[in-house]
Amino acid sequence: MAGLCEGGNEPGGSLKAMSDLQHYTRRDNIMLFGVPEIDEQSTYEVIDQISEVIGGNELVQHDVSVAHRIPSRPGKTRPIVIHFTKSRSRDEWLQLFRNEAKNDGSGPGIATKEVNRDLPAGRITAGDQLTAVTRDL
Repeated sequence: MAGLCEGGNEPGGSLKAMSDLQHYTRRDNIMLFGVPEIDEQSTYEVIDQISEVIGGNELVQHDVSVAHRIPSRPGKTRPIVIHFTKSRSRDEWLQLFRNEAKNDGSGPGIATKEVNRDLPAGRITAGDQLTAVTRDL
């Protein structure tokens, strides 16, 4: 508890503590961008399809705690947040994704058509879930 209160009397100390807490709670998360939204398709189905392409099925079946879309600007595709139960599994899945993206070679991320032929053409990218403060740096 002392860690949260440290710097409380310093200018910006409580904001830093809040930012640190937000960063800590997101450390096991991955965000997926560019995944089209299809009616009747669950977020977990999408993650399973991507995991099949990258070879991360085992990690997803055992180590995903929660996955959902988060709000976005109107007209934009909502990103997906995946929360893993273990940091190691998160790191392994993200590395598999990056390796597949590198092998794809046709642009950043993975082609949507590689994940599901019924999806419109586009690119799916993955990365850390950053806090607003970190994103703005």
